[in-house]
Amino acid sequence: MDRLLLRGISANVIGLTSPMLVGIFSVPVLLHGLGVERFGLLTLIWLALGYFVFLDLGLTRALVPEIVNRTKSPAADSIMSIILGALVVVGVLGVIGGLLLAAAAQPIAGLMHLSPGIADECVSSIRVLGLAVPIVVMNNVLEAALAARERFVSINICRVVGQVGAYLAPLLLLTVTVRVDAALALLAAIRGCVTIALLAMAYREFEGGLEKPSFTALRSMLRTGRWVTVSNVIGPLMAYLDRFLVASKFPVATVAYYSTPFSVISKVAILTSSAVGPFYRRFSAAESVDEARSTVLQSSSIMGAMVMGPIVIACLFSQEILTLWLGPDFAARSYEILSVLAIGIFFNSIAQPAFAYLQSTGRAHLSAILHTIELPLYVGLLWWCIDAFGVLGAALAWTLRTVVDGVALHWMLRRSLQIRSRELVRVFAPPSLLAATLPLCFEGGLLARSLVAAAFGVLGLAMIVRDRPWAPLSFAPSGPLDAGMLEKE
Repeated sequence: MDRLLLRGISANVIGLTSPMLVGIFSVPVLLHGLGVERFGLLTLIWLALGYFVFLDLGLTRALVPEIVNRTKSPAADSIMSIILGALVVVGVLGVIGGLLLAAAAQPIAGLMHLSPGIADECVSSIRVLGLAVPIVVMNNVLEAALAARERFVSINICRVVGQVGAYLAPLLLLTVTVRVDAALALLAAIRGCVTIALLAMAYREFEGGLEKPSFTALRSMLRTGRWVTVSNVIGPLMAYLDRFLVASKFPVATVAYYSTPFSVISKVAILTSSAVGPFYRRFSAAESVDEARSTVLQSSSIMGAMVMGPIVIACLFSQEILTLWLGPDFAARSYEILSVLAIGIFFNSIAQPAFAYLQSTGRAHLSAILHTIELPLYVGLLWWCIDAFGVLGAALAWTLRTVVDGVALHWMLRRSLQIRSRELVRVFAPPSLLAATLPLCFEGGLLARSLVAAAFGVLGLAMIVRDRPWAPLSFAPSGPLDAGMLEKE
């Protein structure tokens, strides 16, 4: 792995894990200060804020290869004018989406099981969320522009400020008020400052001046991004639907017992997200099938190596972890959920390079079609599992979906990248083995679980020695990527 790529991954790891560390110490304080119901509402609002990335119409993803191509072959319009054009489009869409959300605040709040004192607070919180929507989508466009130049240190400085602010805003206000809407208003102000800082960095990076936004490249970018938009709508919907459905079937306080372990284990996926960002540009720039295959397989190896340790520990020792962190009463309601979700995050983390490769090489329609097929099946499965197994059923349904999604995404690359079946089996062997230990996670003694954890430690070490994720990418030159082969996929 070359030094620039390693630097990008390292910067992303630091930038994405810093908020995780803040969250570990903040969640118990917030849970105690806000109460279980308000904390459950706060986690739902956090989730909803992340969902509205679909309003960028895929421009965030399409902007990276556009900037890479224009850097190689400068066009009449400057890169900064293209970025400004994208900002205008997503900003307008963000305002429209935010206004529609604010207008629908009352009926949305009516779908939740809230105590009378919290209902009005929920309505005002949703309206504040509407104000933050355009800020979030514009923020993502600016991050994508800087990522195209591999300015990951700058991106992550801003990312740390914004994501740490999600915890610090309610913490700072605890001495004054426990209202969720007040915390969200402060968070929106912090995100606004971050967006201004990113815009200043973009002007400096792309040597922008007093120029007008350009919309000439938007047609091709929207054509590239339209399928990304489908995935951006359906993908997050499937990722978040479990918690919103739990909120509609159970009191909002119950959401905390589900969303808190989900929040804990999903932070492990931050490690893989940190690596996918730098690889995304490499996927776009791959010039041969061998180079693309080497990049995808090595990045999948990195994903497995990065998450195996924390995932195995969270899965096998979920009750002990939650007891130490949030107390035995909370742990008794949540430890099984944490174990099941850990397996789902394992599969999801390994699948991220395949998804990123499809998005970055003009084949976003494949993942979009897959997600479109998955959605109704997942909704039915989720509904049945919650009715049959309660809150644990939501975790089971979510994990089963990630298994299907991860395997299907890799299978789509099998022919175009000439990936052998045994390589796919090798990729998914570790999470499959961990899934087989799930009954032990629930009922096994501490000694038995410790022995299994040690076995996975040996397996992880063997994977690192075998795949050498630190080594430079190696591939034999075999000519450019065959566009015809990619279209037949």
